[in-house]
Order: sequence, then structure tokens, then C-alpha cells
Amino acid sequence: MGIKIKKIITRKKIKKFRKVIWEGLKIKLPIRKPRPAHTDHIVAPMPGTILRIPVKVGDTIKKERVPAVVLDAMKMHNELCPKILPCRVEEILVSVGDAVKKGDVLIKLLVIIEKKKKDSS
Repeated sequence: MGIKIKKIITRKKIKKFRKVIWEGLKIKLPIRKPRPAHTDHIVAPMPGTILRIPVKVGDTIKKERVPAVVLDAMKMHNELCPKILPCRVEEILVSVGDAVKKGDVLIKLLVIIEKKKKDSS
């Protein structure tokens, strides 16, 4: 069995008890460019309408599952939360009732880096 890592994976033969049980495969794999993590802003995952924005500019979000914006899409309410905590709301780019497309930036965040306290032992 052979493998090449130059966009093409090739396997020659697989033998079991001196008999060829499988032979030949050639696959071209697309190499994708990494997408940004979107950690410093909240992005619309699908088209929809802004239903509610429970945060204000300057608010600090410290707990998980605190929605920064509620998006109504396909008759479902999607609570969009920040991915990295704690963070502060820097700018709100949408308002209630706005129609948004997939990938639109809704809220810009500032990630707060907390310094770890040293233990005095």
C-alpha cells in the first residue's frame, strides 16, 4: 500500500495470504484554504431577520450561552453567542428587523485577555 501526499493519494495493491484482494485507486483531493475563525465578531450563519439584540455597546460577556443577537431564520430563533470569552461588544452593525445574508458581520467584539494570577507557594 502506498500513499503520496502531493494532492494525489495512490494505493497500489493490498495482498492477503498471497492473493491480491484489492488493486488500484487514485483520488485527487482539493486543498482548501483555511477560513478565518471569526472569533472577533459574530457572523450570520444563515440568511434571516434580526429579532432581538440583548446586548449594548460596551457590555462585557463573561458567561457561556449568553446570546449577543437573536436571528430568526426559517421560523426558528437562533441565539448567536461569542466563541471566545470574556469579550466586550465594540460595535453593533445591525438593528432589530434588519434582513441579513449568510456571512454578514452582525457584531464586532473585543476579546479580553485576562492575566493569570501567580500562586505564591
